[in-house]
Amino acid sequence: MSTILDREYVIKDGKYLKMTPLGDVVNGLMCDRFKDIVDVKFTAHMEEELDEVESGKLPWKQLLRVLRWLRVQSPSGGEGHGGCLSEGPRRGHRGEV
Repeated sequence: MSTILDREYVIKDGKYLKMTPLGDVVNGLMCDRFKDIVDVKFTAHMEEELDEVESGKLPWKQLLRVLRWLRVQSPSGGEGHGGCLSEGPRRGHRGEV
């Protein structure tokens, strides 16, 4: 949180964060060029799988093989553009980011 505040991508507005114009530009670039990384569904799934690796339920080498396969199968390297902030709450709307 401190990084995005320090870099002025967002500002605090009570208990909410509001995207700044700079944050809006950076978000747009990230969504255009790193679709797989900023995709909310992909990231949530990755967190679950990393938790499974940590608990010993999933071998880490198996996870790496799947990730390598995804990069080969998809031009964007992941599942796509399904959750960028540009498709969700925008600057000027109240909502937690």
